[in-house]
Amino acid sequence: MKKFTKSVVASMTVAAMAMAMSSCSLGGGKSDAVKEAADEYFSKVVAGKDVSKLVEESKKEEGEAQGLSEYQSEVLSAILKSAEYEITEASGSEKDEEGEATIEFTYVDAEALAKDAEDLDDLLKQIKKAEDKETEELTIEFVYEDDEWLVVAKSNSKVQDFINGLVDDLKDGNGATPDETTPDETTPDETPAPETTAPETQAPETQAPQVTGDADFVNWDDPSFFINGKKYTLGKTTLQEMIDDGVVFESLSNADNNVEKNYSISFEIVLDADAYWSLRCDFMNDTDGDVKAKECYLMSISYSHKSDVTQNVLSFQFPLNMTAEQIKAVEGDPEDRYYNDEDPNWIAEYLKYTKATSQKYYNQSRIEFDFYNGQLYSISMSYVR
Repeated sequence: MKKFTKSVVASMTVAAMAMAMSSCSLGGGKSDAVKEAADEYFSKVVAGKDVSKLVEESKKEEGEAQGLSEYQSEVLSAILKSAEYEITEASGSEKDEEGEATIEFTYVDAEALAKDAEDLDDLLKQIKKAEDKETEELTIEFVYEDDEWLVVAKSNSKVQDFINGLVDDLKDGNGATPDETTPDETTPDETPAPETTAPETQAPETQAPQVTGDADFVNWDDPSFFINGKKYTLGKTTLQEMIDDGVVFESLSNADNNVEKNYSISFEIVLDADAYWSLRCDFMNDTDGDVKAKECYLMSISYSHKSDVTQNVLSFQFPLNMTAEQIKAVEGDPEDRYYNDEDPNWIAEYLKYTKATSQKYYNQSRIEFDFYNGQLYSISMSYVR
């Protein structure tokens, strides 16, 4: 793996960089397949999702994962939320069973900002508003196993170490780690981030009726969700339509930027500004030329659930108080499932339903559900037309 090379990128707006190609043309050959695998893998890394199914099984490295404090986890989540990446190179040979992808990762240096931050809340706000970014070039190695490209275990370990390393030396505004404060200092526990404050009333989606056989968790004919009660559909809705409806985005400064063909660009819908809670939306250009971002169609959304914070903006065609077992009872067994109960205090389950909906791209449309300790953690939906 190449050595990571740091360089400062001044005054770069996060959404200015076009997202890595989310769908690869059928005519692109093996490099497109590797690029697609790299995009699927790194998008999960940035979203904080489990990637074990995308890593070679036969040589998975054993070892204790680097533990992060609650303070560090909050900051890392904010860093990844504002980060961008671009897959600049990809190549592979099924015959040699080897592949490689180079990713340019752009992120906020939270450790530098923390020196002047008053507390955790102030640091999170600085990360969100930061214009100065740093970039890392990561090379991810792949192996071709059982007709699919998987990340080499050592590459995955290095990527995970790098991601956690973004906060491993993090200090708070007073120059002390969360576990080494003096009596006069304020710890993150004494000044909790907004999302840790339990609301007095539950969000409407948590008050949904009991899940029944009529629940529509996976609907390929109508992959929709609702913003302020207005319905939006993957594969149909454009950014311009959402702007016209008054949907509140964190920033629309790049809505008039040109997006290359076969590329996508992301925007964040504000769910709760105080809790730094948003819905990520990726808009795709599948035309034969460059078009403005606002003309691109909505290809995917990524939602991280907060059971202890109220939001009345987003809802789905299904209740969010469901369990993994209820989804399987209604939709049947998923195409991909991951279950880990080795740690009784952190039981993880992942369900992935897919369908080939495009004649132009390799990517399949998919709906993914993540659960931790029996409760919903995240939902990702994509529709490739």
